[in-house]
Amino acid sequence: MPRHVRPALLLALLTCLGGCAGFGNYTCHLLDPFHAPHRVKSDAANVALAHGKSPASANLTPEPGQPWPTSYPVDPTIMDIERSGSGVP
Repeated sequence: MPRHVRPALLLALLTCLGGCAGFGNYTCHLLDPFHAPHRVKSDAANVALAHGKSPASANLTPEPGQPWPTSYPVDPTIMDIERSGSGVP
């Protein structure tokens, strides 16, 4: 390869590697490989767990009382509906 082609090829390669993001973004990522531009910036507990940190939240404590209903009303069967004669339970 001739010597005068190398600089042009290098310039073309660096320009193409920039793509739509621009040359500044390419060099930023090239020089700083641990830069994460799409990293989620949040203080939510799920994000803290995803980043390997322990979330700062209090444990849930049970509330007094019965959360579940004690009994459900009995639904009529098809035979009960037929016996009533009206077709409506």
